[in-house]
Amino acid sequence: MLVHSFVCMCMYVCVMVMRWWYRENLNRDKYLLTQMDRDQWVPIQIVAGFNQVRKMTNRLELVVDVLRGEQMLMSNLVGSHVTSIQYSR
Repeated sequence: MLVHSFVCMCMYVCVMVMRWWYRENLNRDKYLLTQMDRDQWVPIQIVAGFNQVRKMTNRLELVVDVLRGEQMLMSNLVGSHVTSIQYSR
């Protein structure tokens, strides 16, 4: 049961973060836009600090691992920033 809960939590965090990066949602999210650098990268610490993510986990390294596993997102080599692959090309 614990493994199932962990997998569900990881999936929930991924879906939530992906929803924030959808173009139509992102255009309305002034806070997230102000946190992006000119290449559309956001510190993972910002994402991990969102209330909905903090309700699921307070472990930054877990958030990094979850975001690295998402195919539509890309994290930098050191795991400090994340972006959508639609902006990385």
